[in-house]
Amino acid sequence: MANFLDLYNQFLEIIEKGNEEEARDFLISHFDEFPDDIKSSIVGVFFEEAVDKSYYALTAQIEYFRQILETKEVLEKLKRMLEDKRRELELKREIMGSEEE
Repeated sequence: MANFLDLYNQFLEIIEKGNEEEARDFLISHFDEFPDDIKSSIVGVFFEEAVDKSYYALTAQIEYFRQILETKEVLEKLKRMLEDKRRELELKREIMGSEEE
């Protein structure tokens, strides 16, 4: 138990410094020294962090694809407008050409 208290105190010192990366590294490097119930908690925290990161990455990816879809829709509208304008100009040329005859 004394070994665990030493380990815990070392961890608290790291936490007080506020260095999250160092705290994470400490937990990983000393993982086997913790009691099983604390190991489960550590794994749970790391799992939750991984889920959060995956969620934010997925959210960013969804937003990216939403913007691509929006851009595609705008381009399709522009294409239709240009095609309509081209048809209009072709009709005007045909009408003007038939009036000359």
